[in-house]
Amino acid sequence: MKNTLKIKILFFVIFTLSTTSILVPVSFASIGVKEGDWAKYEVTSTAIEGSEVFLEDIGDIDLDWFRIEVKNISDTITLEITTQYIDGTEETDTVDARELGFIVDADLNEGDSIIAPLIEGESFINGTVSREYAGVSRTINYIDLSATELLTLTYKTYFDKTTGIMCELSLTLTMDLDEEHYEANVTYKLIETNMFKSTSLMEQWWFYLIIGIAGVAIILVVIIIRRR
Repeated sequence: MKNTLKIKILFFVIFTLSTTSILVPVSFASIGVKEGDWAKYEVTSTAIEGSEVFLEDIGDIDLDWFRIEVKNISDTITLEITTQYIDGTEETDTVDARELGFIVDADLNEGDSIIAPLIEGESFINGTVSREYAGVSRTINYIDLSATELLTLTYKTYFDKTTGIMCELSLTLTMDLDEEHYEANVTYKLIETNMFKSTSLMEQWWFYLIIGIAGVAIILVVIIIRRR
């Protein structure tokens, strides 16, 4: 039963996510990251009993978090990816950012094509919104796909517009087969990075400088008044 379900899931996912395939560009047109930039992602995987096969196919059933760091930039971007599993073990590997899909071109707009994670070929940006990641509000491009055939698949990915870094990915798979219901979800969410700078007044150095100068000025005025 499980083997049959696996085959059906794999066939559907590959078929659905490859229907957008066209000629794939081999290099980045506009790079928004630099060497040393990094991002850490929390991985959340959920599945109702009997649906673990979904997560096994995606390969995320045992993941806790992963971290990517830009190591080299040429025609493409080389990433070092460190993965930690739930049991505490870690793995480190070097990958091509274009193939992984975690970094896309910077400053893209609705309708522009990109290579997105888990999708074979190109996808297209559906729109731009404002969302908060790692405590910072960012302008975000997103992809929103869904399909229903052998199963129902919902896929959403969010990319920072300025840097092109992936901020979040959510994939939900559901299926009703032989009077059984299957459902699983995996989410990657950016929780830490050195690329986003807060715009909050309370986190700007010059804000505290102004407060300090104002405080000194008030003290001097009080002293002058008392001496009179």
